[in-house]
Amino acid sequence: MSDTDSGIVELLRAVGDLGVPDRFPASLDRKVRAALEREIEAEQDAPSRRTSRLRRMRRRSLLVPVALLCITAVASAATGVALGIINLGQAAQRNALDTPLELFQADLPANSVPRPAPAWKQTVIASSVRMIAKPHIPGIGAVQYWVADTRQHGICTAIRLPDGSWAGLKNFRQVGGALVGCRPTRTQISAGALILSGFDYTDSEVIGEDGQKIILNYGEITAPGHPTEIENESTGARSRVIDGKYFLLVSYPTRGVRGGTDVGDGAHLIALDASGAVVANERKPLREVH
Repeated sequence: MSDTDSGIVELLRAVGDLGVPDRFPASLDRKVRAALEREIEAEQDAPSRRTSRLRRMRRRSLLVPVALLCITAVASAATGVALGIINLGQAAQRNALDTPLELFQADLPANSVPRPAPAWKQTVIASSVRMIAKPHIPGIGAVQYWVADTRQHGICTAIRLPDGSWAGLKNFRQVGGALVGCRPTRTQISAGALILSGFDYTDSEVIGEDGQKIILNYGEITAPGHPTEIENESTGARSRVIDGKYFLLVSYPTRGVRGGTDVGDGAHLIALDASGAVVANERKPLREVH
């Protein structure tokens, strides 16, 4: 089975695990449906790899719209319709050493689904590309936090590792995490499917210098009350708000975290103001917090 076919089977399996009653559209040819079902049954992976795949599918990086867009895309690809699906692994490797501007211009999250809705396509404003922080992360070293604005008012964030590669692209198939780059905000694409909590973020897994898995949560918080600090209540990780709205949380999931060992499943972010009051909670719409 080719890499493309394997990717289709992986995506269909993951969509089924998300609770979609029928992962195949009714219009799909019965023979094609049967063949795909046989492949899914025959290629059950080991639990660890399967968990990693599902973790990537559940990322906070706009999961629901991705799943809905991909269901139709996968069925069409299976029937031989060319929709321009890119191989995510190849894309990650190809762009792993991009300059910040090149990475944001590549628009990888949008190009990871065929025929993206208009809201997914982002056009970076070149003059807005900037590094906002260079923190030292134990187990990784000094990283660079790059951001940019888009003409569509989306969000561009990426973490550059000490070796010059981008977290989320290096070792894409071996670790969890979302494709980094530019993407729409939850408000732009929610259609009632996502909680408009003021948080727009993604996460990347990084293998540390000693083999330790380190999870980075990073993105934007936009909420009334001037949030100054972000906390992941599941892990205890905290971050000061950077440049008025950005944050970077670092978690070490095998070092006895609270609330689970995986940030994809257990992350619970809240935003605090200078007095310590909660002004945003990612599990509640903003209107329920204030």
